[in-house]
Amino acid sequence: MITNIRLQNFRSYKDSSFEFDKGVNIVVGPNAIGKTNLIEAIFTICKGKSFRAKDTDIINNENSWTRIDSFISDHNRTLKVAQENNKTNKQLIIENKTYNRITQKQTIPVVLFEPNQLLLLTGSPEGRRNIIDDLATISNSSLQKTTNDYKKILAQRNALLKSGQKDKEQMFVWNLR
Repeated sequence: MITNIRLQNFRSYKDSSFEFDKGVNIVVGPNAIGKTNLIEAIFTICKGKSFRAKDTDIINNENSWTRIDSFISDHNRTLKVAQENNKTNKQLIIENKTYNRITQKQTIPVVLFEPNQLLLLTGSPEGRRNIIDDLATISNSSLQKTTNDYKKILAQRNALLKSGQKDKEQMFVWNLR
């Protein structure tokens, strides 16, 4: 459980801190005050990435870096993202150990429901598959590599189909079941 979070140069926040009670916490306020930005920060510190933007897009426009500090259950967790000379440097610090990328086991399970997810009802089948894949990998971390491999292979196959090449040997390999 997240007990507190501090946001520095994160989206609309210059330097703000929030404390959370046990149980349900409700975030309320007028439009454009940063409610979604706070939810995004919580998601980002739990998963190591934003649900709606690239790493550089979470940095406040007037700065070249952002930082999220949090206390979660029994440990501290810090995310730092800096943009220098068109190069992004991202570090996630968990229990005083620094990571550039984190594994599925190092993430904190979190489920986000936002208005865009209503597209599950009316959107494309690919969107529904992506949501189901994300939920499945939360419950079984070994599925993440399999899902990533499948998406990579599917993209390669589709690129071959779009290229218009009719090489029967190449197509035979892709059509094996």
